[in-house]
Amino acid sequence: MRYEDLRAREVGYASTSPRVGAFDGVGSDVDDDAAVIRAHEAYVARGELENAAKALKTSARKRGGGGARAGAGGANAIDASGALMFVVSDGVHEALRKSHKKFVHACRDARRVDVALAYAKVFDFDRTDGDLYCAVISACGTTRDWHTAWAAFEARRVDAGVLPDPIVYSALISTAGKCGNFKAARDAFAEATDANQVDSIVFNSFIDVCAARGDYDTAKATLERMKTTNGVAANIRSYNGLISASTRQRNFAGALRAWEELSANKLEPTIITYGAMLAAGAASDETDVQWSVDMFERALSSGVCGVAGNDHMVASLLNAYAHGVTLNQIDKTIALKRGEALVTALADAASTDAITASKTPNARVWCALITLCARVGQPARAIEVINIMTKRQMRPEDHAISAALNACKQGRPYFEQMLRILENYPESIRRSTGVCNAAISVYLHFGDFKSAFKLYSEMKAKMHAFRRMKDTDHGASPRDVRVMENQIPDTITYNTLIGACATNGEDVKALELYHDMIANGIPPSLRTYVGLIVSLSRSHGGSRADEAEKLFNTAIDDGVTPNEFLFTSLMDAQVKAHRADSAFATYDRMLKANVKLTSVTFGCVLHACWVCEDPEEGVERAYAILQQMTERDVMMNDWCSNALVRVISRAGRIEEMLEEVKKIVRRRGTVESETLETVIRALCRTGYVERANRFLSMMDSRNLEPSGLTLMAFITAASRDGFVGWAWEAAKRCARAGYVLDVNTRSALVAVLSVASTSPDPDDAELLLARALGVYEGSYKRAEANGDDANGVLDSESQCALIVALARGDRIDTALSIWRNTTRYGALVDARKHTSSEVKDYIGDTRAMYESLIEVCCHEGMIDEALEVFDAVKDASVSVSTVTLAFLESSCRRSRVDEWRIFDVCAQMRAQAEVKASNRLARPSKQSHHVRHDDVVDIASELQSKGLGGAQSQNTKPSTWRRGTGSAGP
Repeated sequence: MRYEDLRAREVGYASTSPRVGAFDGVGSDVDDDAAVIRAHEAYVARGELENAAKALKTSARKRGGGGARAGAGGANAIDASGALMFVVSDGVHEALRKSHKKFVHACRDARRVDVALAYAKVFDFDRTDGDLYCAVISACGTTRDWHTAWAAFEARRVDAGVLPDPIVYSALISTAGKCGNFKAARDAFAEATDANQVDSIVFNSFIDVCAARGDYDTAKATLERMKTTNGVAANIRSYNGLISASTRQRNFAGALRAWEELSANKLEPTIITYGAMLAAGAASDETDVQWSVDMFERALSSGVCGVAGNDHMVASLLNAYAHGVTLNQIDKTIALKRGEALVTALADAASTDAITASKTPNARVWCALITLCARVGQPARAIEVINIMTKRQMRPEDHAISAALNACKQGRPYFEQMLRILENYPESIRRSTGVCNAAISVYLHFGDFKSAFKLYSEMKAKMHAFRRMKDTDHGASPRDVRVMENQIPDTITYNTLIGACATNGEDVKALELYHDMIANGIPPSLRTYVGLIVSLSRSHGGSRADEAEKLFNTAIDDGVTPNEFLFTSLMDAQVKAHRADSAFATYDRMLKANVKLTSVTFGCVLHACWVCEDPEEGVERAYAILQQMTERDVMMNDWCSNALVRVISRAGRIEEMLEEVKKIVRRRGTVESETLETVIRALCRTGYVERANRFLSMMDSRNLEPSGLTLMAFITAASRDGFVGWAWEAAKRCARAGYVLDVNTRSALVAVLSVASTSPDPDDAELLLARALGVYEGSYKRAEANGDDANGVLDSESQCALIVALARGDRIDTALSIWRNTTRYGALVDARKHTSSEVKDYIGDTRAMYESLIEVCCHEGMIDEALEVFDAVKDASVSVSTVTLAFLESSCRRSRVDEWRIFDVCAQMRAQAEVKASNRLARPSKQSHHVRHDDVVDIASELQSKGLGGAQSQNTKPSTWRRGTGSAGP
C-alpha cells in the first residue's frame, strides 16, 4: 500500500467515527496492524506527533471483556465527554510497548502534552509497562500545563478505571507546584491524605512544592505531620526540601535547625543536602564566609560529593564569596582566587567524560563566577567568563549580566564591550527588565542621561503593549505574555531614574516618573519616596518643603514604614527651606518612632540648629544633640563637625565648641582618631592653623596617623596663612603615606612656596622655588601617565605665582615653557588668594605674571618672547602697568624691531590710559565721615554712642575670632 493511500485512509478514519464494525471481533488483521505501526513511526520520525497519535486511533477497538478493569467505566467505559473508549490491538500494543517513554518525551519537548494524553488513552492500562498517565502528568510539569495534567489524572481515574495511588498523587502534586498552582498541590495532597494514599514520596513532593515557593512554615508543618503518620518516616529528602524552603525564605536559622535534626536522627547527608546547606548560607542576609568554606570542605571529606563537589555546591560557595566581599568578610583578591580555583577543580573533575565535560561547570556556576568578578571590581574578568560561556553555547542569566554591567562602571570601554556582547543575544535576554535596569544605572553613572531615558522610553512602550495584550484578546500565548512582562519597567527602574533626578535636582522630572509609575500600576517603595523627597529638597528653584511633607504623608498612607532615610530626607528638605521648627518637629517625631539615628540624621538636625532664628537657641540645641549622639554611640563625622562649627561660630563661641568636643571624646573613652581629625579639619577651615597643628601633635603623641584628607586640609590652611614649613612637612607626610594631593591642596602648596621664594631676602629662596617646581612637575608627569588633563594639575593662581617666581628666579625659560603649556590664558584670573598675608605686589594674579614675563624677557634681551607675551596680554584683555609697557617699548626700540610693533605697544599704553581716565570719572565721590544720619547732633552725644568708645551693651559678647569671617548668617 502506497504511503499516500495509507495517509488518505487514516485521514478518513480520523474525520469519521472509528471502525467499530471492523474491529469488534477477536482481533485485527496483522497486515493492518503493520501498516498502522509503519504509519505511526513515519509520523514520529517527521515530528508529526498529532498525526502519529491519530494513526493509532484508527486501529483502536472498543474496550470490553477482559480488557477493562472493574471501576468507574465497567465493560464499555466512556470518557468524560460521553464517548466510548477504544484501545489499540494486541499487535500494535506489543510493537509499541518499549517506545511509550520516547513518544511522551517527544511530546513534552514539542510542548504538545495534549497529544501525549491522547496517545495514552488508546492503550490498555493493564497491559502497559509503567503508568502512561503518570508519565504524561510528569511531562506536564515540564511544560507548565496544569490543565492537561489534571485531565490526565481524571482520565486515569475515570476512563481507565484506576484508583489513584501514592505514585500518581506525588506526580500530580509535583506538577501543580511546577505550574505555580499551589492551591491545586495543596488540594491534591489533602485528597491523598483523606484517601490514605500517602507515603514518604507524597509528603516529600508537597514539601518540595513548599520549598519552591519559599513557604518554610508549611514545609515545616508538613514534616512534623509526616512524623506522626503511620507507615511514613521522614528521610533525607524530606530535610533537603525543608532546607531549600529555608533558603528561599532567607531563613538560615531554619536551615541550621534542620541540619541539626537530621544529624540527631542519624541521617546521612547526600550531595543534595550539602548543596542545599551551602545555598542557605549564601542566601542569608548575614553570610558567614568561613562557615560556608567549612561546610564545603566537610562535604568533600564525607566522600559523597566527589573531589570537587557538584555545580550546585560550587555555585553556592561562589555566591557566598560574592556576598562576603560586600560584607568585607574576605579580601577581594583572595575571594576571586579561591573562586576561580573552585571552578577549575570542578572542570578538571569532569574532564574524564566528554559529555559531562561539555556540561560542567554549568551555566549557574559560570553566572556565579561572573557575579563574583563583578563584586571584586574585575569587569574584564567578568567579560572573559561571559565569552567562555558563549564558546560553550551557554547563556548567562539576567542577574549575572546585570552584575557584569554594574561592574563596568569602572570604565566606559568595559561598558561598550558589554553592549557589543549583548547585541548577539536574543531580545528576551537583551531587553529583559533586569538587564535594562543595570544598563540604565551604568548610563547614569557615566552621565549619559539621554541614553538612559531613551532605554526607559523603549521599556515604557512595551508596558503599553503588555497592557493591551492583557486587556484584550490578541491570541498571545502565556509564554509570550511572560516574555513581555519580563521586559517592562519595574520598581527598580523607576527608583534608579528618580535617584538620578534627585542627584541633579531635577524635581520636575522625578515627579513625572512618579506619576508614570502610578499610572502603570508599579508599586512605589520606600526608596521611591526617599528619592522623590531628596529631589524636592535639591530643586534648582529652592527646597520644596511643602510638597516633600505631602509625599512623606503619602508614603505612610501607602503602608510604608518610615525609616531613618525617609525621616532624614524630609528633615533635609525642611532645613534647606530654612524651616528650623519644622525640622525639629520631624526630629522629635523620629525619636518617638524609635527609628535608628545615624550620623547623617544628626548632621541634618545640626544644620537645622544653624538656620535657627536665634543663634543662642541653636547652640543650646546643638549641645543637646551632641549628648544624644554620645548616648547612641554615633561618631561625629566631618559633616556633623562642619555643622557644629557653623552653629557655634554663628554665636561667636568657637572656644566652647572645641572644649565641648574634647569633653565628648574624654567621656566616651574610645579611639579618638576620627574625632580628632574632624576637629583638625574644622579648625583648618576656620583659620586656626596653630591649634590644628597642636591637635596633629596630639595625634602623633598617641601614635594615631592622620588620613590624607586631614593632612591635605592642614596643608591648604597652613599655605593660606603663610606657614610654609608646616605646609611642606605635611606634604612630605602625605608623600610617605602614598597620598596624592588634590588640585586645591597642590595649588595652595605651590602658591605659598612660590610666594616665599620671591619674598625679600629669603634664606632658602632657591630651595623653595625648587620645591614648588618639583610639586608641579611631579603632578604634571603623573597626569600625563594617567591620561588626565595635564593643564589642570594647578589652578590659575598657583600657575601665575609659579611662573612669576621662576621668571624672577633667573629661570625664564622654564617659566615661558609652563606658560606656553597652559591652554587657559583667558582663565588665569586672580579669583582667590591662597595666602592671607599678601603684600601689594602679590604674584598670584594674571597681571603680575604678564608683567614679570615681559620685564624679565626684556632684561634678558628676549624681545621676541616679550612680544609673544604682549600679544597674549591683548588677547586676554589684561591691563598691565604703564611702566612695564614703557620698558617694553624702549626695549623694542633698542632692538630695532619692526616699527609697527612699537606702535602696537604705544597704542596699548594709550588704550589703558583712556580706560583708567574713564574709570576715574565714573567713580562716585566719597561722602565725608563727619556727616551722621542719626539723631546724634553733638560730639558729646556721639562719644557716648555705641561703637565710638562708649559703653558696650551688656547683651553684646566680645568676639572670640582671631579675625573677621564675613557674614555671620548662614
